[in-house]
Formats: sequence, C-alpha cells, structure tokens
Amino acid sequence: MLRFIDVIPSRERVLPGESLNILGGAANSEDAVTVHIGVWGRTEGSWRLMMSRTVTVEKDEHKHLYFTLPPELFAEPFWENAPEELELIIRDRKPEESEYGVMIFIG
Repeated sequence: MLRFIDVIPSRERVLPGESLNILGGAANSEDAVTVHIGVWGRTEGSWRLMMSRTVTVEKDEHKHLYFTLPPELFAEPFWENAPEELELIIRDRKPEESEYGVMIFIG
C-alpha cells in the first residue's frame, strides 16, 4: 500500500515570479509500484493537478519526492483568479474534498 508523507514547502510565502521547491515522501509496504504522483493545489474550489511525474517506489521503500513548481502555477491564467493562498498536497490520485494539505501564501 502506497502512503504519502506531508508536503514540506521550502518556504511559506511565494512572491510573484518565484518558483517553489517542495519535498514530500511516499512509503510502500507492498510490491514495487510505478505510479504518476502529482502535486495538487486548491484555492477555494476543488483540487487541481499542478505538476506530476512517474515514479517507481520499491517494496519497503521510503522515497523522497522533489518538485519545483514554476511561477506560472501561482498566477492567472493557471487559476481563474490569482490566489492569495494555496493548499498543497502530494498524491497518486485526485485528493478527496475532505483531505487537507499544507497552506502557502502568495504575494
């Protein structure tokens, strides 16, 4: 079973034009698996996929996941309105609406 460890952003505030480095983790207790793992973001609505990549996680492995989100993912037109805050989570599927991520601030 693949389990995800919290998102750890390199900082809590992103200024316009800046990218953001994110560290996360995946732990696998079953057979090796190759999956698409993504960084999902949410402002006020539903979760939206911001970036993803294919990752193989071996049996009993705890894998570090590094993502660099470029500046355009924090502004219009990616979001309908430029957000002031954004919730982030790492998953291999769209998160449930009831799931909570880590909050960052923009601006």
